[in-house]
Amino acid sequence: MIKSSSYKISIAALFFLGLLVNTLIPAGIARAESGDTAVVTADVLNLRTGPGLQYPVLRLLTTGQTLEILGQSDGGDWTEVRLDGSVEGWVYSSFIRLESETGSYVLIDSLNLRAGPGLGHRILRTMKKDQELTITGRNLASDWLLVRLPDGVSGWVFSPYIYTEADIASLPVEEAYGGPDGSGKPATSARGILVTIRDNQAVVDVHGFPASKELVASLGLPGKSPDLDLASGSSSSDGSARLTFTMPSKWSDGSTVDQENLVVTVSTRDGSYHQKANIVYLR
Repeated sequence: MIKSSSYKISIAALFFLGLLVNTLIPAGIARAESGDTAVVTADVLNLRTGPGLQYPVLRLLTTGQTLEILGQSDGGDWTEVRLDGSVEGWVYSSFIRLESETGSYVLIDSLNLRAGPGLGHRILRTMKKDQELTITGRNLASDWLLVRLPDGVSGWVFSPYIYTEADIASLPVEEAYGGPDGSGKPATSARGILVTIRDNQAVVDVHGFPASKELVASLGLPGKSPDLDLASGSSSSDGSARLTFTMPSKWSDGSTVDQENLVVTVSTRDGSYHQKANIVYLR
C-alpha cells in the first residue's frame, strides 16, 4: 500500500515538474499556413510521426534544412511538415522558422564576430541566436562571411552558423584583413583597425584612436616604413573613423604593387599614435 504522505509528495512533484516544463519550453512560431516553407534553426531536430514527444522519430533534421508546411496542431506547438517532397512528419514549432520571416541571421546560441576571417582574429563581440545581420562579402573559400550588424559594426563570422537567402558564390571576395598590432596575431585590446577591399576600393575602419585627431592612412610592405599616404580624415569624439582609398598599382619608386602581403598603417598627423594591420590582397 502507498502511504498517504508519499502519494501527496509524488503529486506535488509532478505538479511542480509540469510548471517547470511549461516554463522552459518556448512558444511556437507564428501561425503557419499550408504551403508555406520553413527552415530548421536547431542543431538537431526530431521529425516525428505525430504531434508529441510520445511519437516515434522518423529521422533527424539539421540546421538550415528546408521544410514544406502542411499544418499545425491546435495550440500551434507542433507543425506538420513535408521533407524533400515526400517524407511527412511533425516537428516542434519553436525550432523552425518561416522563410517569410527570414533574411540573414545567427543559427546557434552564441557566435563570435571577429576582426578577420579565421579563429586567430580578435573577437569584436559575441552575438546571440536570431541576431539579424547584412552580409556584405566573403573570403575566397566562402567559409567566412563579412557582415554588418544593425548598429553599423562590421566583422567576420563562420558561414555554417549563418542562415541567409543570399547567393554566397555571388558575393564579392573580401580578402583584406588583419589585426591592429602589425603581426597578424590576435590583438590584445579593443583598439585597432579593420581593412576591407572591394573592387580595389579599400575601406579602413578605425577604433580606439585619440579623439578629434587628424589621421593618415598609408600603405607599405611588412618590416618596412610606410611608402604611400593614401587617405586622410579625422577621428570622432569616441576615437573612431572611416578612411577610404583606391588600391594603388605603383609604389612611390614606380615599381608595381604586386605583393599579396601588405601593411596598412593609420597614424595621427602629429605622429603621437599609430596602429597597423597586415592585409592579404588577392588580385
